[in-house]
Amino acid sequence: MTVHRIGPSETQNSENGTSGAASVLTMNNGLKILEERDTGYGRIQKFAFANGHTEDAADHLIQLLATAEISLMNGEDEGGEGSTTIRKTENGFETKDGGHGWQSEWKIMTHGQVRVRMIELAPHNMGGHWSTEGSIRYRNGE
Repeated sequence: MTVHRIGPSETQNSENGTSGAASVLTMNNGLKILEERDTGYGRIQKFAFANGHTEDAADHLIQLLATAEISLMNGEDEGGEGSTTIRKTENGFETKDGGHGWQSEWKIMTHGQVRVRMIELAPHNMGGHWSTEGSIRYRNGE
């Protein structure tokens, strides 16, 4: 697995448990890209919403759903471990909430509902710690 630290937040390397901080490599459409890794099954980017750009970021994330799945921290579980996963399927947009040892069923949502949910969750995804970062999981080859 390749891990590139490219964010201004405390990040943790899952292989050896080390933590570190680095500067933002890019800021794109309201997102601060903090880390990128290739898992062999696909590419994962850790990100944070940039202050004052949550609507731009939500619009950009919705576009990415054509080739990726998005997970946003939601603050609905102990220790900041709760998250909301959003994907696009032939049924439209679907979301699932989960946390330490639990998860909901997939729920179908409209484009507008997904956008509102992303904006609502932005405060939980502003960076600074692994528990305050969202992730974009691209399918292999995307």
